[in-house]
Parts: sequence; structure tokens; C-alpha cells
Amino acid sequence: MPFAKQLTASASVHPPVTIVAPALHDFGCPLLDSNSVYNCESSTAKPLLKWGCPNGCFEYAGKNDSCKAPPQQGLNAIKRIIVFMQENRAFDHYFGALAGVRGFNDPNVGTAPDNVFSQPSLNNAVNGYSIPYYIQGNKALCTGGGVISWEETHDCYNNGLNNGWTSALGNTTATMGYLTGAELSLYYALAHSYTIGDNYHASLLSSTFPNRIMHLSGTINPRGYDNPPTWNNNITPPPTWLTMPEYLAHHQINWQTYQDGLDAFQCNPLLWFEQYMDGSFPTTFFNFHSGTYNYTEVEVLLDQLNTNTLPEGVYWIVAPQQMIEHPINGPKAGQNFTHTILEAVANSALHSDTVVLFNYDENGGLFDHVVPPVAPKGTIDEWIVNDYGASPIGPGFRVPFLIISPWTRDPANHGNVFTETADHTSILMFIEEWANQRSKPIYMENISSYRRNFMSDLTWAFDFTTANALATQLPSNFPIHMINGSKFYTNETLVCEDQPGPFNIDMVDNVFIETGFMKVRGNSPGLGHYYVFEFFSSGLAFQVNIDNTLVASPVSPGMDNIQQIFIMQTPTGPGTSNNIGINIFNQASNSFVCSNSNNDVVLMPPNSNGHCNWLFTTNGSSYRIQNTNGQYLSVAGAVPVTIQSTNPSNNYDWYLYSTNIDQTSKYIKLTSSA
Repeated sequence: MPFAKQLTASASVHPPVTIVAPALHDFGCPLLDSNSVYNCESSTAKPLLKWGCPNGCFEYAGKNDSCKAPPQQGLNAIKRIIVFMQENRAFDHYFGALAGVRGFNDPNVGTAPDNVFSQPSLNNAVNGYSIPYYIQGNKALCTGGGVISWEETHDCYNNGLNNGWTSALGNTTATMGYLTGAELSLYYALAHSYTIGDNYHASLLSSTFPNRIMHLSGTINPRGYDNPPTWNNNITPPPTWLTMPEYLAHHQINWQTYQDGLDAFQCNPLLWFEQYMDGSFPTTFFNFHSGTYNYTEVEVLLDQLNTNTLPEGVYWIVAPQQMIEHPINGPKAGQNFTHTILEAVANSALHSDTVVLFNYDENGGLFDHVVPPVAPKGTIDEWIVNDYGASPIGPGFRVPFLIISPWTRDPANHGNVFTETADHTSILMFIEEWANQRSKPIYMENISSYRRNFMSDLTWAFDFTTANALATQLPSNFPIHMINGSKFYTNETLVCEDQPGPFNIDMVDNVFIETGFMKVRGNSPGLGHYYVFEFFSSGLAFQVNIDNTLVASPVSPGMDNIQQIFIMQTPTGPGTSNNIGINIFNQASNSFVCSNSNNDVVLMPPNSNGHCNWLFTTNGSSYRIQNTNGQYLSVAGAVPVTIQSTNPSNNYDWYLYSTNIDQTSKYIKLTSSA
């Protein structure tokens, strides 16, 4: 939460920003009851944690990070962080068909039509449902989406049922549509070349402005200091609380935002903060008195990369309107702009110590099937009372997220999938930890305890033991129509709108997914994937034998042997005595992987008695898998899978892969007779 705050500055650092917080309106605390996650003894007291941690408890630096593992060390290798946020696309809309991610092949959704992919609908429906469909036709790249306001986004969420997508006021037929690698060739190539986060969410169940404010400051002021929370696109009066650039400036860390002149589609959130407008912070973007703007062109960044002069620091990019991908501005022009940025990074001598974090602000009213991980009712700093009553602020729906760096590169071009739950505050926590490991401690009090407990800091997406050269042969064929020969001005949307005919809205036999697999990264891999477990550097995977025993056998090169494929389930299997850890389940045998009373690893049917909860920890590349009885999963040669009572702390025995086996006909209703 933003408290009255002043960063004490030395003479060589930017002057401090003083924030006055005269009135506290308690937009969060009145919601609390005996069943709430927090007890709130007073409006300013630090709340008492009552939630449980699904993967066990951790403690890091006394900062209340009790539900996630401590950050990975090694971030000193990174010298520059470039954050590039685009507009209004949902994860399923862009990547639901991608191999190896939690998309249309999600094994944890249940069978059609009794799952989230079948949205009750009266229009453009099959047997009363609308389902995801592949948008095709001349106008496929300039379709609209749906509404993005607080009310309609919460209607889609529908108190966690996630079934309001086709009934939310203002949503269009394009809401359930998706694109594939045919239309998104650059983005699919990046996913296969680097690391994609498939559990990365917008910060709020709301529109662009509050999400972008959260992206730079970690809060929308839910307790109402100075003025009510900024929960929609109404940002009057302007925010006054601290932003990440002010922390960076205080610690003499370089930072800058780059945009193409005044054409930033109102998407540079620092323009909305009072301290960037009234001269109290040296970087003033808008001067009320003179009516003039101050900005740094994107071409300056390109020149700094091309001449290898970009200083160490943190940088944000805002694309021009026609290239920002906000529907109906299509992804072709956006990919052109993204390619320009990434090409400059890859061709620079600075590429070896630079990270690009590429994300989208919110889902744009476009369908995503994963229920947002909102905090339980009453969680302080996460629930507010506004025009629509008591509501969670977020996190919101999933949006695309890619991490491009030498340490997230997959030279085999299958790609890595990072499965930790994350949102826009995760980028702030990543910057915090990067600065902390450079002996410049940053801790943003704006970020809620809930986010610090349950949202990733992204550090475990990296494997700092291996740095690979960046991919330089990326798709670049995105011919667009420039205005007056300018580098960044295009009329691509108008060209697309002039195309004849509607776009395709066929919902029968119209769901396609890639085949293939990705290597898994991140602590505590979870739901939504088909997993293959490969014993470290042995070429052996554990597999269900013909007699329903577990053995270690050569891993299938395509990761497509059904006997070697497992899914994760929340702890409801046999022998479940608590909610710590996760169950490993094999659908082919209808059995759970468990430890019996003799400490043997066995398959057990549902409702059996055994230890079936497992905890996963990573070193950035491979995993240690521990049963909640204290034993570790291992392999003794090519014989049955075993467990051992001790495991050296550096012995991470397993590689995990997320694979696609085509089960879409099971999860998504495809035919009119289904």
C-alpha cells in the first residue's frame, strides 16, 4: 500500500518525492469478516496472515514472502532490462493453439460441454454454446474484441465461474476467436526460441489505464489514500504515489521510457502521475503551464542499441497506436514493430547481458479459459467497494508474456514454458530483486502482501548456468503500409478494414493445436499440462508398465508416449491429508503416483491409502521432486522408479516437459452433433 513516503536522497540523486496522505477511506477493511483471509485490527495495522501456502512455506528477508520460494541468485549477470508492453490481447486468443502451453488442450478442465470452453450463448452458437474458433478470412487481423471495463470484465469472471464471456454487455462475436502461428509467425517463433509464461495475468479485472498504472507502481490505491482507488480509466485527480522509476532514480539506476513522439495511444502511464507533471520529479512529461510534452523517441533506443551505448538500467517502451495491437489494430503491424526492437537487441553487442520482458496490459475482452487467481473475499489491498459493490481488483485474465534473453533461450527451438503464477507486479518484483542483487535495495510498499505471497518474481524462469546466443533468424515478413515513408506510422488498420467480406465465425470442427513440446521452467509446476518426467541426463522417463507398475524406460523423442504422460491435480487423491503439494496422475491407468508404507513408488487408484502429494523445487533447469512424507523421487538404473530418504541439496534429478497430445475433441465441443 502507498503510505506517506519520502525517499531520502543524497545531493547526487534526484530530489525526493513527498507524498501526503491525509485521509484514509478504508475501501478494503470494511469487507472483512470472520471468514476472511486477513484480520484487520485497524486501518493502518499490518494485517495478520491467515492463508495457507499450497506448496509449503518459505521465508525470505523477512518480507512476508511465505508462499513462494526465495528468488534465484545470479541476476548480476543481467545489465539491462527492457520492458515492452502491448495492448489488449488474451493468452488463449494468441497462444491457445501453441504446443506445450496451457491452452485449448488443458487436461484439467473436464469434458465438453461441461467446461469453461463451452460458453452459454444464444448467438453464433452450437447446441446453445459458443466455443473458441479460428478466426479466418480477409478481416481476421482487424477484428474487434469485447468490452474491457470493470463491470463487463467482472461479468466475464462471474465470481469465479468464468462463464460470462458471450453474455457480457458489449462483447462481440470475435470474443471467442483466436489466431495461430499462421497469423502470429513472429510470436510463435519467439515462444519456440525463448520462454513463454502461460500463467501470467493482467493485474486487474479492468481496463488499460489501471493495469498500466499497476505495471509501473504496483497499486491502484485500493485503501483510498488522497482519493478513491483508480479502478477504471478515470484517473482524475492524478495519482501521487511512488512509481518504480523513482526508486531507480533514488538508487542512481538509469531508466527511461521510449515512445514515438506524441503517438503513444495514451499508454505511457507516467504521464498520468502528478509528480511527472508538476516538476516535483526531474523527468517531467507534461508541463501544465506551457502545455508542452517531453519524451524520448523509440529511435533513440534503436540508435543506442546499434551503437552499443545503452547504459545499464531499466527501460520501458510504448508503441505507436497503429502498432500497439489494440483491436482493431492488427498484430501484423505490431509484429513489425516488435521485430524492429528485437532485431536491434540481437544485433547489438549488448545482447549478451540484456533481458526483454514482453507482455500485454489486459485481455481486451477476448476469451481466456483460466480462472484468474483473485484473492479471497476481504483480502486487504485486493478488494474494494466501488460503484458495483464489493469486488476483487484482480489479478485479471491471462495475457501473452515472453522472456527474451540468453538465459531463457532454447537453442533446440522447442521453447520453454514458465508456469509460475504471475502478473504485472511480478515485473516490479523482478526489478526489485535485480537491484537488490546489485546492492541497491528496493522494496515497493505499494505491492500488496497477497501479490508478494502468490505472484512470481520471475527469477526462476532463468537458467544462469547456460547462456545461449540470441535467435537472429526470426520471421520478418510483415509488409505494412507506411504513411509518408515514416518508420513507425502506418495505416494498416484502414487497409484491413477495406478488405471485403466478414471474418469466419465457424464454430464447428474449427479448433486446431500444434503438436510438439516445451521444457518446463519455474517452481511448483501445476495444472493445465501433459507432463513427461525425464530422469536427469539419462534419456529415461518414468512410465506406466503393462502391469500398471512404474518403470523407467527410454523417453519418447516426440514426448508422445501416452504411458509416459502424466497430469497434475490439486490434492484430492488417495492419502491426501492436507493441501500441501500436488498430485501426479496418469490418465491411461487412472492412477496416482504415490509412496506406500514401505516407501516404494507405486501407482494407486483413487480412494487408496498412500502418500500422494509431491513438492517440486527447481534450480532453473531441472527439478527435485519430494513427497510430503520427506522422501525423494529417484531412479535406480533402468529399473522401477524408487524413492530415497535423503537427497543432496544440489541433486535435481528430473527434467520436465509439457507436451501436446490432441485431446481437443474431448475438451472442446467440435461438431454440431456432439
